[in-house]
Order: sequence, then C-alpha cells, then structure tokens
Amino acid sequence: TFDQTSNGRIHSQTIVSTPGHKFLVVNATDLVPGASCESLVKAAKVVEPLVERSTEVIAYDLTLNVEPSLNGQQVAAIIARCGQEISAEYIIEFDNPGSWWVKHFSCGDLGLLQKWLSLSLLVVALLPVGMYSWKTLERRQVHNDLTALFFMSAFFLALHCIAFTVHMVVYAKNGTGLAMIAFVAQFLDLLATPGND
Repeated sequence: TFDQTSNGRIHSQTIVSTPGHKFLVVNATDLVPGASCESLVKAAKVVEPLVERSTEVIAYDLTLNVEPSLNGQQVAAIIARCGQEISAEYIIEFDNPGSWWVKHFSCGDLGLLQKWLSLSLLVVALLPVGMYSWKTLERRQVHNDLTALFFMSAFFLALHCIAFTVHMVVYAKNGTGLAMIAFVAQFLDLLATPGND
C-alpha cells in the first residue's frame, strides 16, 4: 500500500534466462486462489514483457512511478510466464516518496520509526530513576529475588528498545535494516518477559 498523499515507486531488478516472462502489477484483490495466469495478465495495471534478446542472461532494471489513481490500494508485483515454469531472479522494492522517515515503510508502518525513537528517548530518560531506585533498595538492604527479577527485566526491555530502534533507523535508511540487531532485540524482549513460553 502506498502513501495516499503522494506518488509511490516500484523498483524491480530482474534477471531472466528464458523468454516469455512478464512483469505484472495487479491489485491484491485480483490475487484469488485458482486465478489463471491469463486472467492476471488481463487484470494487470502494468504489463512489462521481459524479453530475452540473446542466449546471454539479461538483466532488467525497471522503475515505475505509481499514479495517484492507485493511492491507498494494495498492489502486488508478479513475474508471470503463462503455461511455463518461471526462470527468473528478482529484487522488488516498493518505496514511498519523501525523506527517509517514510521511504521504506508501508502505509501501515508509517510513524513506526518515530514511535521507537520516542520509546528509546523515554527509556534513556527513565534510566536515572531506575538507577536511583536500585541504589535506594541496595542502601536499605531490601533486595530480594522479586526486585532482582524486576530490575533485570527492565534492563533487558531497555536494551531491547534501544537495539530495535537502531535496527529501525538503519531500515529507514537502506530498506533492509540489521538482521542481527533485530534478532538480538527479539531475544532481549524474550528475556525481558519471564514466564513466557
């Protein structure tokens, strides 16, 4: 789905080694189980033939601007080869126009980066309060298993927020993020919620 206030962009990088492939852009509502390849080609908003011109592998770099008539619609990009097996490698990116705050995010995810940044700032702002509480309990010598569990969970949750925010910032810049940081963030989230199976 594209941002409703401006035009989006579909960028496809495709390598085909056999003839007969087509790049299609269709409404997601047209993707019904049992739909024939020919019906998808007829219903497509964009049909771009990927024609093999020689015996060498051919790479296509296709950029499509999304017209305002598609604003707010769910679209799907398909490589089709009706009646034959598909033999293609591809990378397809859907981008919103604008700054890195919105470029790589779908309509449902717009604002997600701002939420994670706000949450991380809140975590950093609450860090002195947590440290003060820890030292107060330590000074009064009232630490027990429950308070230790609480502070460990809060610590892991804070690290989770910061790590996932780093992943989201990198995702906003390059569209892929940092998979290892995202994994560590999910692991820290698991550690922050004791008793979860």
